[in-house]
Amino acid sequence: SREFTELTSDAEGNLWWSTFDGGIKQFSPQGELLFETKIGSFKWFGEPMYTATSFFDSNGRHFVFPRTPKGVIELGENGDQLNVLSLPEEVTHGLDDKMGRLWFAGRDQLNMLYNGKMQSFTERLHDLIDYTLINHLFIDKNGLLWVATDGGIVNIQIAQQPFEQLFSSGESGWGNAMRSIFSTPDGRVFAMNESKQSLYVKFPDGREEPFPVYGISDRTDPLASARQFVLSDDGRFAYTVNHTLIRIDLNSGEMTQYPDAEQYLNVTNANPLLKLRDGRLLLGHSLASLALFDPESEGFEPIFKTPTSEELSGIRVMSESKQTGEIWLGSLNSGLMKISLSGEVLIHLGTDSEPALNKNKINAFYEDEGGGIWVGTFGGGVNYLPKGADAFQVFDRSSGLANDNIVAILPDHADRMWIATYNGISYLDLNSNTFNNYFTGDGLSHDEFNVFSHYQGVDSTLYFGGMNGVNRFNPDEIVEDHLVPALELVSVGINNGKEERQWLSGQDEILVIKPSDLYFTVNWSLPAYFANDKNNYYTRLEGYEEDWIYQGGSPFIRYNTLPPGDYVLRVRGTDASGKASEQELAIPIYVERVFYTTWWFILLVFMAVSSLIYAFFKMRLLQYQRMVLFCYGVYRDLHDDVGSLLSGLSMQAELLALNAQPDDQKKLARIGALSRKAVSQMRDLVWSIDARKEKLGDLIERMQELAEEQLLPNEVTFDIETKGIQLNRTLPPYTKQHLFLIFKEAITNVLKHSDATHVQVMVRNTHNGAELNIYDNGTET
Repeated sequence: SREFTELTSDAEGNLWWSTFDGGIKQFSPQGELLFETKIGSFKWFGEPMYTATSFFDSNGRHFVFPRTPKGVIELGENGDQLNVLSLPEEVTHGLDDKMGRLWFAGRDQLNMLYNGKMQSFTERLHDLIDYTLINHLFIDKNGLLWVATDGGIVNIQIAQQPFEQLFSSGESGWGNAMRSIFSTPDGRVFAMNESKQSLYVKFPDGREEPFPVYGISDRTDPLASARQFVLSDDGRFAYTVNHTLIRIDLNSGEMTQYPDAEQYLNVTNANPLLKLRDGRLLLGHSLASLALFDPESEGFEPIFKTPTSEELSGIRVMSESKQTGEIWLGSLNSGLMKISLSGEVLIHLGTDSEPALNKNKINAFYEDEGGGIWVGTFGGGVNYLPKGADAFQVFDRSSGLANDNIVAILPDHADRMWIATYNGISYLDLNSNTFNNYFTGDGLSHDEFNVFSHYQGVDSTLYFGGMNGVNRFNPDEIVEDHLVPALELVSVGINNGKEERQWLSGQDEILVIKPSDLYFTVNWSLPAYFANDKNNYYTRLEGYEEDWIYQGGSPFIRYNTLPPGDYVLRVRGTDASGKASEQELAIPIYVERVFYTTWWFILLVFMAVSSLIYAFFKMRLLQYQRMVLFCYGVYRDLHDDVGSLLSGLSMQAELLALNAQPDDQKKLARIGALSRKAVSQMRDLVWSIDARKEKLGDLIERMQELAEEQLLPNEVTFDIETKGIQLNRTLPPYTKQHLFLIFKEAITNVLKHSDATHVQVMVRNTHNGAELNIYDNGTET
């Protein structure tokens, strides 16, 4: 009969109806009224109203949010009010997370209930976003709390945060920049506050305060420029260096100064300080200025008593080797060096050495129990050299490291290396070579950490100091596994220079790229939204790229004018912590060939060209055949007509000579001879242009005929040898004519001048052609 405000179901499928006038009613799935109760009331135009929203958590507990009293009430099975929590305003939304915490939101208030205590997140929410109304709460599978407001959507990391912050300013951003960290046997933790140029102490009872020092009056801030502190073996004194060496009594705060140390220090740069296993201190800013300080005798002893050919300046890191009497030194610009305390340079590693570092600026160093060395560089990540290896292995952002600027490297007892950087802390699992990264959203006081600001306590607790305090944690408590969602394909755009079309993976299994397409762009998303600006991506185009390519934080890639063929684009992603997505993205791609490179087009072109060639040669053949017929006609006409005329002329001349006068007989005989010669020459000419007589065998046969006609009547014998000659070989007409005329001229000369009785003719092949040799046994002239 009256409007309702909400329906909610419980684990058994019962419906809980919140009404204005009837309060809360429970109905079975069949519609039977099982339970009703009225909690609180408010006046509405003079009438009492009893609306209250129901909420069931994952454990089945029933909470209601009445308008009055404002807050949260837990109901028992019989409607008993088990717990009543008052809040400043009416609650409108509720949910619980995987850690068992309850979240309640009102109009603009956000609160969290855990272990019976209510904690307000309202101020933090207002710091993140400008809003006046909370509309909805949601927790995703990564444990992020999403708050929808009238000012936008914001997420909050609600996972357990095991980092303990020491000496932080309480503000976001830069605050108390901390340097050296150490602890004493009585449980006090000390750190140098660079921002305030004072030593700070945290007592076991939780108090944090400056540690008062006295005894040096020559400076207003006696610890100014002090960056690194070391503790004496008995825990009573701390030593540090700035422009000199200073000892601090940690019980009284009294300071003692050692002026003789000034000759070994650089007043303009931070000076490193190292306590050796035998209790002595090593200090110095360069190779030539290295010196040992004995706390018992309070004397200094230079390491290099005589000049050395090598130099190392700007020493930033000192670390005692596992080998007794040997020290590792890392510099600002000259790489890594290993020396002996007796003043000998043992190893010098840099970008030009073998093995080679990828950077020469060294910020951190660690030698593991197996003799491997870990070198933290500025800009080059971590360089790792196992003992006996001939090359460094590099871990950088492309490997999953949080940042490539390294400031500290510390191990734990569980095969992990903890690495502090300029942007977060990473741990490397040595068994899997995978990283997990942590940032301010995980509870760190700041993402940027400092050189000379790390420490490992006797209980394996790790300390890392940065631009806002020190972060302390137990490695075993912080390491937790979590799932990273699969990568999601957002869009694929294909551009041909005129327009862009979209490829929809749900409609087509294969991305087809046409020859007219200039490029295509693939966009994806990793739905892990905590510090998603630190997500990293890797791509590999199978069939085109051999290795995975690091894309950084860019969730897209573009390819221009790929060669035709089949490919598969694979994409991997890691979230801010360095964990890989549970499934990679795979997109099959087919790049079509340009039509003139396809097999059918090539076949058509081949057939067309072949047809043209065939037609061309067919035409040439027809022309040749017509020319042959024409030449044959000319030959026949000359032979039949002109030859007959000349032969008739010769016969007439011979007949006339029978009855002619002696003088006329000579003239007629000459006319007859000339006629016969003309017939012979005409015959030779016609033979030379006869296309039917184009073989080498035809030439030899004609030479045989000529020799018989010319030589035998003059009692001259001859031989023509053609051994090894291909008689069916075709000769060009001009070649055939020249060869025959040469032979004819040679035979004529033999008859006129040699008085020979035998002629030898040889035709043979040579390595670069053929030879025609004509010999006679006559007189040499």
